[in-house]
Amino acid sequence: MRDLSATKGYSGIVAGWSRQCAARAEALWRRSGRRPPRSAQRGMLAAASLPFEPQPLPPWRRQWFEGWFVRLVDHAARVSIALILGSMRLPRKEPALHGFHEHLLVLAYQLEGEHATLHTVIPGEHAALHGGGAALPSVRGPPPRFAWTSPAGLIAGSGDELFADVTVGGARLVANVSAPRVPWDPRAPHTAGPEGWLGRTGLLPCHYYVHSFASPTRYELRRGRRRTRGTASAHVERNYGDAFPRGWVWAQASAPAPRAVQLVLTGGRFIIGPLETESFVVGLRAADLGVAWDFRTTDADAVAHARRPCEARLALNATSRDGTRRLLVTLRARRASFGGAIPVPTSQGFSAEPGCRESYSATAELVAVARASRRAPWQAPLLQLQVPMAVLEYGGDYQC
Repeated sequence: MRDLSATKGYSGIVAGWSRQCAARAEALWRRSGRRPPRSAQRGMLAAASLPFEPQPLPPWRRQWFEGWFVRLVDHAARVSIALILGSMRLPRKEPALHGFHEHLLVLAYQLEGEHATLHTVIPGEHAALHGGGAALPSVRGPPPRFAWTSPAGLIAGSGDELFADVTVGGARLVANVSAPRVPWDPRAPHTAGPEGWLGRTGLLPCHYYVHSFASPTRYELRRGRRRTRGTASAHVERNYGDAFPRGWVWAQASAPAPRAVQLVLTGGRFIIGPLETESFVVGLRAADLGVAWDFRTTDADAVAHARRPCEARLALNATSRDGTRRLLVTLRARRASFGGAIPVPTSQGFSAEPGCRESYSATAELVAVARASRRAPWQAPLLQLQVPMAVLEYGGDYQC
């Protein structure tokens, strides 16, 4: 596992690259006295921007956010850590110096007898986000690439690797996410994601991308004199667009070794074109069984669910369009295990109203069955597993 923080001059290279990009962008903007037209922005950036990288900015009067989420789970030590980075441009405001008016950094952790949800909002001029189609004169490595720098620390990614060294509310996280990762689809590891065909259209105001179901990670969490360090599995994903849905549920689970089983699901009131509809996406990976199942309501797969936010429960039944695959998921958590409210993008900036709340100690029960055809009987379960330390999140008006 390569340690990015130990790479000679790595943090200095990224910080220097960020300063160069920021200075170049500022000089061009001040020289012209206006923002580049949308066509120019798209033309320069769109061809090179991958889903995990910062995206081309739309017209400056339009609201826009970029977000990254990293969840670490160390089953051996019973440690769960979540890191959230968000950058937001507010609507109908003058252009920000580095493109965004404010940045959000969230650090949430749950250990034995200890849990916290910490966050800070950083003014746009004090942080810089670069990558995607921007020139990268000093950083080498496979795409996708991005870097975020601020007084709170550094987050940088290159290919399968990601390095973070951030401090929030007196807690400091240093994490090295390394190769190999489990992408959504190994045939297109930098582009394929949960949206499927819909991601190639302009119908979604909020995009969702899973960069890795599981990546080996080394981490250290410091809280004053207390230090917790170890190895973990990282789930890495991404959101970007205009706004979050009005209500949603999200869950993620990664089974402890030696089982190579991962689950992610999300559903909510999503806007697709002119319509608001309740949509779901479910991804199950079980490498030891050769299972890589996706379910999307936008592909005409059937997803029935019963959400009980006030009871901290979720039950879901996903069946493929051809009727040959079925996944049953049940998630349960203690109400007391949910942390504090996490801010989300709104037209007023990042706000915990309505926000979302997460439990990192839910239990996920998974049952996967298959059959030869729609008329054939279901076979014995391919997978029947209980996964501890799963995440259950309710957000927006789906909350209790």
